[in-house]
Order: sequence, then structure tokens, then C-alpha cells
Amino acid sequence: MAQSGQNRREDFKIWDTDEVRKHAPDQVENANNGVKSAINPLLPSGLQSIGTFVQSHNRQFFKYKDLQSENLFGSNMAFRVTRTPGWLSPATIAGRPKYLPEAVLAVVNRLRSGESPDSYEACFGRGKRHAHKRNPASANKSVPAKSNSTTPLPDLVLPPLSICEFLHRGKRRWRVIARQGWGPVLRCKDGTRKIFRSKKAAEDYVGTAQVRVAKYSAGSGTFSDVEFGAFRMALGMVNGDCQKLLLAVQQYVQKVEDAPKSTPRRAEVIARHFLIQRTINGEIREKTLSQYRYEMRLFRKHFGKRLISDITKSDLQSWVRALKLAPKSKRNIIRTFKLLFDHAIKLELRTDNPTLGLELPRVNQAAPERLSATTCELLLETAVRIKSRFLAALVIGLFTGARPAEICRLDWKHISLEEDRINVPGDVGKTHQYRWMGISPLLRQWLEFPGIKTSATVIPRHDLETYERWRKQLLTAAGLTEWPHDALRHTHASFDYAIRGDFDSVAANLGNSPTISRKHYIAPATRKEAEQFLQLTPEKILRSLELKKQASTTPPSDPK
Repeated sequence: MAQSGQNRREDFKIWDTDEVRKHAPDQVENANNGVKSAINPLLPSGLQSIGTFVQSHNRQFFKYKDLQSENLFGSNMAFRVTRTPGWLSPATIAGRPKYLPEAVLAVVNRLRSGESPDSYEACFGRGKRHAHKRNPASANKSVPAKSNSTTPLPDLVLPPLSICEFLHRGKRRWRVIARQGWGPVLRCKDGTRKIFRSKKAAEDYVGTAQVRVAKYSAGSGTFSDVEFGAFRMALGMVNGDCQKLLLAVQQYVQKVEDAPKSTPRRAEVIARHFLIQRTINGEIREKTLSQYRYEMRLFRKHFGKRLISDITKSDLQSWVRALKLAPKSKRNIIRTFKLLFDHAIKLELRTDNPTLGLELPRVNQAAPERLSATTCELLLETAVRIKSRFLAALVIGLFTGARPAEICRLDWKHISLEEDRINVPGDVGKTHQYRWMGISPLLRQWLEFPGIKTSATVIPRHDLETYERWRKQLLTAAGLTEWPHDALRHTHASFDYAIRGDFDSVAANLGNSPTISRKHYIAPATRKEAEQFLQLTPEKILRSLELKKQASTTPPSDPK
């Protein structure tokens, strides 16, 4: 086994009698005919040698299917040997398990010496076993259950016990199944199978069961001494109040029925399944998915090895309090964990959601930030002056309040000047629901401005990184350094409310509820500043640029 790769391959090409004698001289007898079968009838008499078998199959080593060949071990023994742990140890060649002729030769000699594969019971269900020849007339043959007892059967609605004859490992056996209702009588679970070697033993078992049925229905023998003692102890714990005992049993039964039905799983497994399902179903977009991944990493780091059903409300509360995150980030994590535990409930791994009722950290809500009307005028002038490609996204964001991600996913086919609205399909909007935004007369003038190129997409390839790069270039050209979060959306919402004074109409255009719009988007703004914002037409911007150009080219007058 320690030979070089080349020499070993050469040795395996021809494994004849001489090679067998050279590698295992003390184990080979009668080498004139090679290794023959000594276990009859498991090993067929037609087997010549391992070397002959290898040569006929042109193999350098044995594969798994080779070992199942009837020409080597026989049909029945091949199944047992290949599925019994420890009987064949494969060598890893090219990353795959291969069985070498030396190992097969050792197994053949162990079988010749009369040794039998061990742990055969553990091999069931791991492969296809050799099928025995069955007689259709006798297989799965049910006979009526006969009883030797003279006790009359009680009036119980129970299915009859039947004796079924079948073949088990080539031998006849008789089986009795405890069907529904027989569990309390036979003191076993419904569906329990009893297998007997003779038909008489099965009939005796059925007769004993019928006697138990008679005692069970008559009310005698229903309690053993241990069971009656346990009942008296339970009754004494409630001071002899049978109603309390009955109520306690009913609550226990209800708790068992409400218990999770699935196999307990670890929290890290459910967290991965939560992410995979949302990725496959396309329920969330990449930005939200990256946030979920970060939060699931924090969750798996602390709760990963625990069962998802064992995590309690107090465990989550203590962990969230110990996180070194901002209050708003903690609230976002709790919101994500609520979805995670709802997913566990859907998988029947839990019956409750421990995130409900958690104490959320207090968040000091600051007023939304926006751009002033003067800053908006400066941005529009700069975009027109440098012929910025960000101009289309700028005017759509300023005069509709669309989200940056929605602007990136917009195509020019969604913008309808005939209907005076911008259609936002479900695959474009954040909430996956269709809505539309009105095109004001001011926005119409900008969309018809010659400096805007109405190509296929507002942002090439719907790329958010391109949006951010163009925005930063415009900000630098305008000489500005600060850009508030979601500035274009906040600016439009603030000026729109200053003009209309109606939260509902503003929220309908933004695609949010009035509460969310008032809390997160609308900043204080005066009506005068809002009217100044509505005067930022292309004509005014061009006139302002012309005046600034003339002022810069006119030489300063001589003070003398």
C-alpha cells in the first residue's frame, strides 16, 4: 500500500495467482486455481480468482458496483459485505473511495474462514437488498385471528386483530399489528408490530389480547398497583378535588397538542433557511438581503447552537440590551427577528413568537433634513452648466419624491407625458405594489428640456452605484459637501406639504402611510420658500446662468 502511484497502478493491472502469492503468501492456498469460494452456497462455485475477475473487467481497482457482482461474493453476501461497517475500508484515489484488491482478498479469506459480517441489522434501508423469490399465493396472506379463549368478547368498537403471513429474510413469519384503539389494552402504541416465528404463537397472542379486552371493558384490571398508586398520589396533590385533577389533565393534553410537531432544529439552521427562502422566492432585494445577513450573523454567533424552540423572551431581551448598537439599529434587529420566529412557527418548530412584547429601546426622533430652495437652484444650475447626466434623476427626485432605488429601476417607458404620471410597477417600487406619481407642470417642462436624454433607462443598467457616482460628481461641481439622507425625497415632501397642507395627498404620492410620511419625510418649510422652489423652471435656470456668464465676462469698472 505504500508503493508509488505508478508502481501500484502497474501491480493492479494484472492480479493473477503469482501476484496473490507474492502479496499474501500465508493466506493463499491451492493457488493453482486462484482464490476459490469456500462458503457454499454464498460464494458461487464458478468463481475462478480475483485476478481473473479483475482481468475480465479491465479494472485497476474495484468500484462499489464491482463488489456487488454475483461473480465475486454472491448476490446475498455482496449486499451484506458492502453495507457492513468495517468490512471493507476504501482508499481515497482521485478524491473518490476505491476498493483495492488487497482489501477484497482479505475479505474473501475472512469469509472462507467462516466469519460472518457483523452489524447486519444496522444495514437495512441503506441500499437495495437482494430480492428473494416469493410465492404470490402465500405472500401477504392474511388469515382470520382465532382465539383459544372462552371469554366472550365485549361490545367494544375495535378493529379485529389479523394475523398476516409474510417472508422475512427468506423465512415464513406471522405478524400482528396493534391497530387504533388497541394501545390501552395491549399497553403499547398504536401501530406496534409483533412478529412471531409460528402461527400458533401469533394466535395465542391474539387470544391473550381478547382476554385483556374483556377485562378492560368490564372495568376490572384496568389499573395495576403502580398505576393506582400514581392516581392516588396525583389526587392527593389537589386535596382530593377531582375537578382540579381533570382540569390539569385537560390543560396538559392541550399543551401536548399545541407542541411543535416537527423535529427540533438549531437556530443557525433556521436562520440559514430563512435567508435561503427569501433569496429563492425573491421577496426582498439585495440591499435588504445584505442587512438580513448581517443581523443573522449576530444571531447565529450567540444563539446558533441552541434549539430554536428553547430561545425565550428573556434571552432575547438580555441579548438585545447587551448589543453595542444604536437604539434604532436594535429596533431594526428586533423587527427582523420577528420575521425569523414567524418563519419558525410556519415550520411548526415553535408555537409562539418570543419577540412579541419585548421592550424596545427609546429612539429620539430628529426632524427630517432637506435641501433649501437656494441649494436646489444651485444644483439645477450646475447640472445644466456641466451637462450632467444626473439631471434626469435630479428633477424626478426633486419634483416627485421618488426613492433613489426607484429612480434607478425606472425606464423611460414608465414615464407617460400623455397621462401626466409616472407609473411605478411592483418590480420597481419598494413595497412591490403598483402606484403612480403625478407629473406637475414644472416637472413636465424639465422632462421636455433638451439637456435631458430620454434613453432606455434613467440610470444605465439600473445600477445604484452609477447613481451615487453621478450624484457625488454633481455635488463636487456645485461646491457642496453635505447631502442629507434621502435629501431629494425629503425636500419634495416638505415643500409639497407646505403648499397643500394635506398629509394624505402627500403620503399617496410618496407611497407611504400619512403617519410614516409625517414622521420621517416632512421637514419644516415655509410657504414662501415652497413658492420659490416651484419657480425653478428651465427658463429661469437658463436666464440665471446667462446673467452669471455676463457678469463674469464684463470687466470691472474703474472706480476713478
